Amino acid sequence: MLKSELFGHASGAFTGAQRARRGLMIEAHGGTLLLDEIGELPADMQAKLLRALQDGRGRPVGANFERTVDVRIVAATNRDLEQDVARKVFREDLFYRLNTFKCRFRRCLSGQGFWRCSRAIRFRATCASSPTSANGR
Repeated sequence: MLKSELFGHASGAFTGAQRARRGLMIEAHGGTLLLDEIGELPADMQAKLLRALQDGRGRPVGANFERTVDVRIVAATNRDLEQDVARKVFREDLFYRLNTFKCRFRRCLSGQGFWRCSRAIRFRATCASSPTSANGR
């Protein structure tokens, strides 16, 4: 089902797929797609995502054709992906494809208050233009 969410599906591809559907990668074509909890992505989907990012193409579930995808990915996770790469849980090539800019944030604890945390996140979001990593301190 995750592949269907990302790449879409053809009509009749599986039970309940009564009509074709465009996936998130196709919907975001030419724009930006946020992939939250990228560290939880199964190995087979890591390979498909990497292929789509490298080749600029993705195949909808049940389709006999590929679609062009041109998407900027913003990936978020609470996992240490470098550690997951070392343990062979996360693909190294996908990690380096996604890891062009890193921004780390401290956890916003409920006692800190929403506005204090959101101001810190907005401030640190401006680091996107910086070529180096930013630490959320």
